[in-house]
Amino acid sequence: MASQNLETQAMCEVEEGIADVLKKLKYSGRNIVAKAAILKIIVKEDKIVIDDELEDITTEELREELPEIQPRYIVYNFKHTTKDGRTTPQLCFIYYHPQGCNPNQVMRYAGCYQKVYELSGAVQSVELVDCEDLTDEWLIKQLRLT
Repeated sequence: MASQNLETQAMCEVEEGIADVLKKLKYSGRNIVAKAAILKIIVKEDKIVIDDELEDITTEELREELPEIQPRYIVYNFKHTTKDGRTTPQLCFIYYHPQGCNPNQVMRYAGCYQKVYELSGAVQSVELVDCEDLTDEWLIKQLRLT
């Protein structure tokens, strides 16, 4: 009975309209303008909502938008220049869970991770613990784009 309660407790409802926002973000990559959607969980409502939508943003600017001790999901569509000089869009999912977070929050975000990751349409996912790590170099290395 207790395990069933934990499973039910971990899942959250996704706010209406998020799927459309993420789909638009996914297919906007051809414009080669970096865009991001930051999602959070409203615990009292057991709901995943959009915290912020950002356009024409660098990885370093995205880092500045993240809270210090609260987890977030980030869907980030950015441009990447390949070794042969081509510029291609890259859509990735970042699960941000900094040290010092409330353990219950981390468990709730971990429980909803797969649901939000699949909804994002991203092919690759990375985990971010220290927001200072979020740089172009780190992200490219984590996504194995080098």
